[in-house]
Amino acid sequence: ARTGMDSWIEVLEFPSASRDPQAHKAYTTVLTEGALDFLRRLVSTFEDDVNQLYRDRANRHTAYQEGRGPSEFSAATAQTRSSDWRIAPLPAALLDRRVDIGDVDPSNGPLLRNAMLSGAQGVQVDFDDGFCPSWRNVLIGHLNVANAARGQLPGDQEGHTRAATDGTSTVMMVRPRAWNMIEANVMVNGRRVSGALFGFGMFVFSSGRHLAELSRGPFLYLSKLESASEAALWDRIFAWTEEALDIPANTIKVCVIGLACVLIESLPAAFEMDEMLWELRNHSAGLNCGMWDYAASFITRMGHDRRKIFPDRNRYVSMDRHFMKSYRRKVIATCHRRGAPATGGMFAGVDDGSLTTHDKQLLVSACVSAKEGDALAGADGALVYDLSLVQPIQDAFAKHFAKGCPNQLSSYAARDADTVTAHDLLQIPTENDVSLDSLRTNIEVCVRYVKGWLEGRGHLIMNGKVEDSATAEISRAQIWQQIRHGVPFESPPAAVPDADSHSRAPLSVVTHKRHKAAAADRVTAPLVREMIREVVCDLNAAEGHPQEGGGGTTSTTSTISSSADEAGDLVADLVTLRQCPLFITTYL
Repeated sequence: ARTGMDSWIEVLEFPSASRDPQAHKAYTTVLTEGALDFLRRLVSTFEDDVNQLYRDRANRHTAYQEGRGPSEFSAATAQTRSSDWRIAPLPAALLDRRVDIGDVDPSNGPLLRNAMLSGAQGVQVDFDDGFCPSWRNVLIGHLNVANAARGQLPGDQEGHTRAATDGTSTVMMVRPRAWNMIEANVMVNGRRVSGALFGFGMFVFSSGRHLAELSRGPFLYLSKLESASEAALWDRIFAWTEEALDIPANTIKVCVIGLACVLIESLPAAFEMDEMLWELRNHSAGLNCGMWDYAASFITRMGHDRRKIFPDRNRYVSMDRHFMKSYRRKVIATCHRRGAPATGGMFAGVDDGSLTTHDKQLLVSACVSAKEGDALAGADGALVYDLSLVQPIQDAFAKHFAKGCPNQLSSYAARDADTVTAHDLLQIPTENDVSLDSLRTNIEVCVRYVKGWLEGRGHLIMNGKVEDSATAEISRAQIWQQIRHGVPFESPPAAVPDADSHSRAPLSVVTHKRHKAAAADRVTAPLVREMIREVVCDLNAAEGHPQEGGGGTTSTTSTISSSADEAGDLVADLVTLRQCPLFITTYL
């Protein structure tokens, strides 16, 4: 315990030097006396504010559950929306936002190294959606970030340092965990600290002044903010941090420290974009419009209401649908009116090494088409995971920019901000059926994601796409809602004759055969549990853990469950809980 005059900090787990020397080195390098004292002061200073944030979130969620969610933009902040103001000028390093690499797990040294050398404008160093926050991962991740800030990338020879002063080179955009997460291994004043403050505090203490001196940061992504009051809290945290770390006041005036790109990933935040930019006007680097977290928030907020069934995300949801197109228009127009960059979501396609030359060309074409759609809508950039797509996306945006301009802030008229109505944002598609293939895809995403989480990984490649907590979020929320309301299939599966019980029939045949007496024309909990079991069996078979039938969701011939078994049980529980959890990561 490190004690102050009226507060104290405790670290609950100390990695063994003999059992895990890498984690031990990270611990002793990152969690220094100074770092722990700074974290203690940071958490203690804002403890009451953070507690109020959680109370406000609970009240907001209750309002949604009672049908009192926003149906219009707030009249109380109308003046903020209607008046003319702009965020503080951006530093040179953040004027060009064409491509950020997303889902870069900082504990994965080769991934971080390759991303930083990719030629992208930025790297989203992700302690959130694409990250599994085991204590080991957290420690190694922060050590890698601190080293990278000093030009030392994983895999470099000892003592080798890269120059990091070139204003056109790739910058780090660190994404701490969101407010829904806690750091289980650190306590301040007898309470576990929030993952958001822990991640932010460790990053700025180790690298804040160094990056500021280089005009390279510190730059951040903030995810899952729900209101302007939460943005205001972050702004106070940034200002306090600058003073505490003795950063000159004029540094913040040119937005060098604490610049935050806020991800609009929840329905409540979509109604307060101007207000959030206003609260962060001295620290803002714009807004980002991710798709799946935003879509999932519709279900977690309103999924209990049978009148608001969210459409099959694999068939009916894209950025071309009216409610998503309106959301993107609102983000872009709001940002540009305020002098802030607006970036689109991540292109999830990946070349996993198995693609033919023709398939690679199709991947590039699909990527360029999607991101040109963002560029034509006025966006200044987007995210990508596959490093081979960096140049095609950069080119796709550049050809829509005015000559010599690094973005569309000056050339794109912010004409659409006031034309997007609350009705536009809430007008979800009315299709309310689901296909069996789509249901299985959602189940497989969930099981594979949770299995990866149990094994220390926060994202995975599946069917040529990167899947992280955002896609797991929409998948599990959709399954939950489809079970809750018995959502019908697009057409009942065709009846099949009985088959040998040991045959390996297609999943749609197996599930219909076993559940035709249990309303197979709609989604049911028994059907979902059986489909989970099939996915788990496939995963175990692929890893040499054969399974046989038995009680429960997943039953093995071994007394030791595999991570796939555990994942299957967790997903089966997650999608049948009485109330839909707001975040899958909180549950895990």
